[in-house]
Amino acid sequence: MAPPTLPTGDPRRPAEARPHPTARSLPADGAPDLRSMLATLLAVAAILGKVKAAAWGAALVLASAAANLHGKELGPVVSALPAVGFAFVAIYRGPPAGVVGAPASPREAFTALLGRLTGR
Repeated sequence: MAPPTLPTGDPRRPAEARPHPTARSLPADGAPDLRSMLATLLAVAAILGKVKAAAWGAALVLASAAANLHGKELGPVVSALPAVGFAFVAIYRGPPAGVVGAPASPREAFTALLGRLTGR
């Protein structure tokens, strides 16, 4: 009876070893546009903290991202644009004129909300 044959490429037989073929993959999406991400984060910080400098910083970073596109997709810049615009509207426009007793800061809004919830 003949000895059983081992499959080819047996690691115990270096003469039969063959390299494993590497799979070709499609190029992944490029790195995220960090300037657009930073502009969005600065805009959120401006909205939450009512900081005008953060809103202006977000606008400058977004303008820098738009200037340095170099043929890349426009998507990240366009998606950061509403956040920056809303930051300016939220800071410079303020509450509507008909609102009486609108809180001036996030802390006052939070304490007013707690007061309404607890009934104090």
